[in-house]
Amino acid sequence: MKTLTIIIPVYNEEKTLETLVNKLLDVKFPKDINTEIIIVDDTSKDKSYSIMSEFANLHSNIKLLQNNKNSGKSQTVRNGILISTGDYVVIQDADLEYEPKEIPDLLIYMIENDL
Repeated sequence: MKTLTIIIPVYNEEKTLETLVNKLLDVKFPKDINTEIIIVDDTSKDKSYSIMSEFANLHSNIKLLQNNKNSGKSQTVRNGILISTGDYVVIQDADLEYEPKEIPDLLIYMIENDL
């Protein structure tokens, strides 16, 4: 069975983070795909880490990571990639710039084209 890792870089995203994670949890992925969600906090000053922690306590497929210092989006994503175990990795911005329900189509495309 293959695993999809979804990395969510977070910096002061308390307004959208809960909505985003709930949308991700509602997405119907192919049955032969496990999902791993890695939420990486870039030293947020709001309640983002608290929200992340609540989800991680409720869902075993959600992992948390917190940068020691503010490192920017690129390093935050890289930190998530370093602990990912997925065969496929996608980045999902916490501000809902991208629609989570589109991820399965992207995944299917990658699988069908052996990417």
